[in-house]
Amino acid sequence: MAAAPDALVLRATKLRTGSACALKCIFCPALAARGAASPQAPRTYPKEAYIAFVEPFILSHVLHEAVVPLLGTVACPNGLTDSTAPPLVERTAPATTASLPQKQHQQRRWFPSSSTFYAIELPWFARDLQNAAATGRVGASDAAAIATQLFSALAYLHRRGVVHRAVAPWNIRLAGACSVVLAGFSAACTPDGDAAFVPPLPAVPASHWAPEQHAPGTAPHSAAEWARCDVWAAACVVAELLVGTRGCPLFCPRLLRAMVLGHDHLTQLLERRPGLRARYPITACLRAAQAAEASAPAVAAAAARAPAAAEQQSRRALEAPVVVDEEALCQLVGCRTGGSEQALEVARVVVRALAVEPRARPSAEAVVEQLAGLGGAALARQPWCADSKHKGRSVPEWTPISFVALHRFAVRHCGFLFK
Repeated sequence: MAAAPDALVLRATKLRTGSACALKCIFCPALAARGAASPQAPRTYPKEAYIAFVEPFILSHVLHEAVVPLLGTVACPNGLTDSTAPPLVERTAPATTASLPQKQHQQRRWFPSSSTFYAIELPWFARDLQNAAATGRVGASDAAAIATQLFSALAYLHRRGVVHRAVAPWNIRLAGACSVVLAGFSAACTPDGDAAFVPPLPAVPASHWAPEQHAPGTAPHSAAEWARCDVWAAACVVAELLVGTRGCPLFCPRLLRAMVLGHDHLTQLLERRPGLRARYPITACLRAAQAAEASAPAVAAAAARAPAAAEQQSRRALEAPVVVDEEALCQLVGCRTGGSEQALEVARVVVRALAVEPRARPSAEAVVEQLAGLGGAALARQPWCADSKHKGRSVPEWTPISFVALHRFAVRHCGFLFK
């Protein structure tokens, strides 16, 4: 698997307009390692080296009000140090070599070209959803608008074959009272394309991973499977606003693993660790599925693949799969929101996206259609920034991620010199 590119996000000020922006400086370890071996030798870069350009490539080909726009790219000759600043911006945050990771500091002089460090220019948003929810600035009354924008952004990406794979409150930026923007595309990819251009998942808490990501042997691979994981993560984010966890995750990895194994394992976990009930109120909404709710599609699919797999899947089905009870979740949301009818309607939509069985989850587009009549669609249509370059910007026709496409993008837009 290719190494994940390191990144350093800075707040900057444009010299021409004086407006704030964000600079995400990206450094590719594969390129630096290839250059460190022999600075004078001809360099042949593997396809994995282009993984650092996947994020700006995707952002340059998408245009949606709830997706962070790529405002530009800035080449950083010789890296980003005190003596070499990007020409378009003036840094307002320290960015010396001492503040960079030690690995970057040691390899800075062995860059294979003058633009191994490059920066992408993004809008600057001071708050994310996690910080705002922790301080109580975002409540259940805003959940309909936030859910509509979030799921509409995912539906737009999924139609293009792009999956985010890192939907979490800290990757959702607040652009207004009820306006959010999906950011953090460092793990985004097109799984149905070349596997060499699939970035590794970020080393962040796995509290928003889907249950199948915690179970051995059931990791998602295709774009459709990863799209269901995005829907689960987005549903968790909205449910956290409804339940009022104030910045805390809805689930923990230990709880998700027990849910995949079955209700018996979940009951044993809660008996061994009673503190989980108090810390995660969602445990009161988990119950064993009825016989009619058992994962019959999964058992049939396993039987078509192999008899041994079918037998194993049947044994797991007998262990009473776990589901999120709709009435229990609505009761929990009603106690936190004072019986808000709009919040209860959003909870009924979200609970379907929290299906432990991946095949039972609706698509992001289906969730948007269900939320359209709850009052969130009108708010979601409001532009997040009236004077942004986002308005009126055109994007090129979508091109599948490939070696040739990334090479052209890196040379043309990132100023990268391949020798």
